[in-house]
Amino acid sequence: GYQKTLYDTIKGYAPSASVHVFGPSFANASSYAQTGDLSRTLDDGNAHLYLLSQPPETTGFCRASDACTNGATIGSTIGNTFSLERQLNTARAVSASKAIVNTEAGYCTTVAANGNTQYNDMPRSVQATYWPRYLLHAFADVGIRRSYVYDIADDGLSPPTFDQCGLIDAHAKPKPSYRILKTLLDTVDDPGATYTPVPLAFTVAANVNADGSPIEAIALGSRGGNYTLALWNPVSVWYQQSGNGGAASHPLAVAPIAASVSLGTPFASATMTTFDPSTGIATTASINPKAPIAVSVTPTITLVTLRK
Repeated sequence: GYQKTLYDTIKGYAPSASVHVFGPSFANASSYAQTGDLSRTLDDGNAHLYLLSQPPETTGFCRASDACTNGATIGSTIGNTFSLERQLNTARAVSASKAIVNTEAGYCTTVAANGNTQYNDMPRSVQATYWPRYLLHAFADVGIRRSYVYDIADDGLSPPTFDQCGLIDAHAKPKPSYRILKTLLDTVDDPGATYTPVPLAFTVAANVNADGSPIEAIALGSRGGNYTLALWNPVSVWYQQSGNGGAASHPLAVAPIAASVSLGTPFASATMTTFDPSTGIATTASINPKAPIAVSVTPTITLVTLRK
């Protein structure tokens, strides 16, 4: 009843008639089915797509790279984690075929003195590795056109599991995740009227990763025929005690994967940007776009910017 009143009020008032009305989001997954189809009273569905401490590409089941109890239980569930795809399907009970906006998602950096973490907590370097992957994967692979980051700054007021979810700390100092996301957004920034970029013709030759999956490679186009190609290894870099088993929380070492990128379109120049996840500092170097581009792919994103 409230959603219908909200929708009718906004749409029935001329100054706000063009404003998009979101549906409700729920903390409990079962609430979507209990509420049922509200698609006639919303423009966009709504969900809070948290992955707790798991990587953006998690299936919700233990993969080899998750190192669940030393890999002895591959295929078992990981705590209360569900994949982005499964969470979206659950939310569609309310929004039906309407697009769903991800109005809250986060990775938090509360770490106990003994190094252990809980719920969706992780070290800052892991947050810096996962956040760019989350936004790229959600947008390009899953089809979530907009995600809202929870949150901009640590508040020191929320319960301990949610008081350090910011991209900057409580003293307004950037965390590594802030620096990497800022560089990513600055790189792909392309203001202007809506347009449809031509897909980039490219191939990536590389071995599969520890999970038997290919590396991720996503091309984002811009005006003038320029592109930014983001590459990363979609594996876990953090063993979460509460989700994966009884061992203490700890980082997971991942060796780089050698990859070769071949382009089907000629470009005049190119640069490669890599990131240090412990600081967020970017290093950019010029590369030759006319030969296959050699990339050392890690779990932290690498950006290849191609210019006509």
